[in-house]
Amino acid sequence: ELKRMKNYEADKHIRLMRYDFHPTIEGKWALSEVNSDVPGGFAESSIMPQIAIDTINEGKYWYKNFGDILTNAIIKKVKPKGNIMLVHCTSYSDDRQVMQFLGDKLEDLGFNIIYAAADHIRFKNNEAISILDGNEGKIDGIFRFTPLEWLKDIKPKHWQGYFDTVTPSCNHPIAIFAQTKRFPLVWDRVEKEGINLSTWRDLLPETIEVKKAKNKSGYIYKPACGR
Repeated sequence: ELKRMKNYEADKHIRLMRYDFHPTIEGKWALSEVNSDVPGGFAESSIMPQIAIDTINEGKYWYKNFGDILTNAIIKKVKPKGNIMLVHCTSYSDDRQVMQFLGDKLEDLGFNIIYAAADHIRFKNNEAISILDGNEGKIDGIFRFTPLEWLKDIKPKHWQGYFDTVTPSCNHPIAIFAQTKRFPLVWDRVEKEGINLSTWRDLLPETIEVKKAKNKSGYIYKPACGR
């Protein structure tokens, strides 16, 4: 399906990633992974820091509200008062919590928010259209919180349309390139195309094929597109 992305234009979409850093025993920092597809934690990274500052602040601490950063990015891509569909797994209350936080902020900014599942979208001429009862019509922006590998496995009708839609999206399925844990296995090929991956190599733990890790210690097994 990645081959369908021939009309992808980065500046028309929003790229959202969460990098997970942790300290090492050598006193340095390591990058354990990047959630490149559908990262969460919006409310926690927006509200909890403010609560902490209000409790312990002595004029030494400050933070940037991530919710504001994200909504400002959406404002730049989606027309004012447009219809934004927050695509998530509607049977999970924790997914809805993430979407509700974002939806409340976007509604305050004048957008019409539609809470829906992946199969509530159809695509016509590469544009997204809502078929959800009471919310039918053109969608001006997609915020997808359903992971790509889930989308592929549940196979809602027309799910391939997510890959080549021109409707502003966050995240556009281009995100899968770094979501897969197999990304480091193609670094040599990517660097031959002139792309510098020195920072990735410095921060990401060594990644090898499962069969090469046999009888070796120090490795963590992860499914290619696992959470």
